[in-house]
Amino acid sequence: MSRITLRTPEETTQAVTGAPFPQRRANLAVYQAMALNPGLLNAWLPLCDHLLEAPGIDPWDREVLILRTARNCRSVYEWDKHESKGRDVGLSDAELAAVRGERPGDGWLATLLALADELHRDATVSDPTWAALRGRLTEAQALTCLMLVGQYHMLAFTLNGAGVTADRKDMP
Repeated sequence: MSRITLRTPEETTQAVTGAPFPQRRANLAVYQAMALNPGLLNAWLPLCDHLLEAPGIDPWDREVLILRTARNCRSVYEWDKHESKGRDVGLSDAELAAVRGERPGDGWLATLLALADELHRDATVSDPTWAALRGRLTEAQALTCLMLVGQYHMLAFTLNGAGVTADRKDMP
């Protein structure tokens, strides 16, 4: 049960200043929650949008990091939103099982899981994980991965703390 009163799609759209805000996004509880504080919403949206696209990061890698962070933070909302995106970018059932922690990951998947796990647990990354990451990514790409995990960590804390676990069912 949500601890906050989500804004309506109309109120959410009105809270966004600057760039046009698509109706499909206004129907999502994450934005309806953030619209309670329009200043915060408008400050957060550019970073959110940039990291959601994660330029220079393979979409498969992006979804692995987002999903593992959702799992680590027990964010039902983010898992629900990104599991299908993960499948859309090619995550298999076995890979999703590894992301959920049901089996170990192999190769590059193991590196990405270690990155998300170490940041969650230790607020840093071990030298071996960093070396494995840098063996495949540029410094700029590695930094984007760190920020991506941090962004979804912050979002999970916000949604979990506010009790937002699903989109409103009374939305069209």
